[in-house]
Amino acid sequence: MNPFFKILNQLYYISMKSNLISTLFLVLLFQLTQLKCQTIYVSDTIEPGTIWNADTVKVIGDLYVPQGVKLQIISGTYIEFQGHFKLEISGSIDALGALNDTIVFTNHNTTDFFTDTLSSKGGWAGIHLHNSYSSPDSAVFEYCKIQFAKKFGEYAEDVMGGAVRAENFGNLIIRNSELSSNMVICYTDGVEGAAGGAIYCKNVNQILIENNIFLKNRSFDVGGAICINPGCHARIDKNTFKENTAMWWDVNGGWIFMGGAGGAISTFDAFAFSPSISNNYCFNNQSVTGIIYTSNQEALVYNNVISNNYGVGFFDGHQGSVTRIFNNTIVNNNSYSGGIELFSRARVYNNICWGNERYPGQVSDQIHIQNATSGYQLFYNCVEYGNGGTNSIYEYPDFISPTLGAGLQYDGSDANWNLSDLSPCVNHGTADTTGLYIPATDIDDNPRIVGTSIEMGAFENINVITNIAANSKETESSGVYPNPGRSRLTVYSDSQNSRFQLFDGSGSLVMEKIFPGNELNIDVGTLKAGTYFYRIFSESYGSNTKTGKWIKIF
Repeated sequence: MNPFFKILNQLYYISMKSNLISTLFLVLLFQLTQLKCQTIYVSDTIEPGTIWNADTVKVIGDLYVPQGVKLQIISGTYIEFQGHFKLEISGSIDALGALNDTIVFTNHNTTDFFTDTLSSKGGWAGIHLHNSYSSPDSAVFEYCKIQFAKKFGEYAEDVMGGAVRAENFGNLIIRNSELSSNMVICYTDGVEGAAGGAIYCKNVNQILIENNIFLKNRSFDVGGAICINPGCHARIDKNTFKENTAMWWDVNGGWIFMGGAGGAISTFDAFAFSPSISNNYCFNNQSVTGIIYTSNQEALVYNNVISNNYGVGFFDGHQGSVTRIFNNTIVNNNSYSGGIELFSRARVYNNICWGNERYPGQVSDQIHIQNATSGYQLFYNCVEYGNGGTNSIYEYPDFISPTLGAGLQYDGSDANWNLSDLSPCVNHGTADTTGLYIPATDIDDNPRIVGTSIEMGAFENINVITNIAANSKETESSGVYPNPGRSRLTVYSDSQNSRFQLFDGSGSLVMEKIFPGNELNIDVGTLKAGTYFYRIFSESYGSNTKTGKWIKIF
């Protein structure tokens, strides 16, 4: 007998002895029946009102969600495909897991998933969203784990989007999830070949891919993890890409030819929409043409860290593009074309491109402009070799804890790519940010623009907030208290006629005071709670300048 029913039988017997125990039995019975303790088997068409709330859902055939129908999946559900079956959706889906109770999509038998590249063995057929472009219905995947989806086929077959393929669809949101070990295989390259090891999108109204982990996904052509094709409004933000691959190869006349684009991300839309690619980490991915590859009219690519990959960090391939590439840290990649390669007239500023090597010790121009089209702009970059443009620097960035060398043999995720207080990149970004799309925060959500200066690279050093602070001697004889504080703030200084300035997180000056003595009491009760930055200095900007961070609590 099932242990669950054994317990119920024993409780029932005891309950006959006492009305109180009987009441407790009924309460316990209700609670136990709410627990997931069953396996269900599903296939064919999903009916309206379907909710998967089981321990395990075993998929024994292709599934279809028709238009007007929503499939809801409750957190903690384990969905196991028993063969190469797909989940096809023309309606909508809500797969809403929780932080410690994820929803899992996987295959029952993953034997030969990686080793057999001549079939779909070891995988299931993925999720296909389509034919619902004008509908308000959407697909939401949150706190999910999608793994071991695999597609193998010929050119122009279904070899796109190993885990998720969305075409002619309304809205797609994938957030706080892990997409790992998904694959698309086609041994002919081209626009309808293998694309998007984990995700492929075309003609999707709105796409948000945010705060996910992409690990060990593979495409045999473009988009090791993600491929965004025409007709999509896409934002790809705050994700980590590690060990994804976008490559094809061909042996001809004794020579091996290799290609592929976008080891982590590939986007293409020559005449319409452009994506926003920001605040992502890209470590130990592989591709011939760009770890991030774009071919769009005007993409925004900023606040990304791209290190220890095989391939150029960022490649802009649209000759008419005016894509903006700024505040990225692109370092220690094994690359024939430095950190950034342009086939466009892109605007490239506030980036750090350092240590990107062809072979150990052989460093090329860090921003490769030989194929750039007329009108490109370079300014305020930190580069090791080559042209960084106007107001650029050529000094070592001085990271907190970088990897020891370039390429895949070092784990980029083990490094700390923050800038030291003495880094020449601190406060050396462009001072005039007008029209440059500089965001309010860096990759770590620290304020990006404080006072009048910003950093080069993806990280803002919040210990050194102005050029004055960077070049002056700090002393403990001035400061503020209490910190954190609520309604009152005391400012002290050992200098007479000192000036006190307080900036909010966006860098706006919210308060300025002059105190003739050595101490000043300020009412700060009307300020909103949050992080502020202060500066204390004498009227002559002498050597006693003090800067720091002050936190306002409720």
